[in-house]
Amino acid sequence: MVATFSDQEVRFVIIDKGLGYCVDQLRDPTDESNMDRMGSRGLLLIRSFMDHVTHNSTGNSITLIKSVVPLD
Repeated sequence: MVATFSDQEVRFVIIDKGLGYCVDQLRDPTDESNMDRMGSRGLLLIRSFMDHVTHNSTGNSITLIKSVVPLD
């Protein structure tokens, strides 16, 4: 994992040595037909907390970006 910090954002890049997966083929965990199934909930949580999430084409790397809001 690599983490970088700036005045504008915090960025995390996490790389797995595995084969990866196709993000577009994951089940929607909010769909009623998937409520009892396991899987994809971690990405749902990540997307709800982060401002920007991207995956590489292999599906074994994810970049998480959270914008920094200055506190007054």
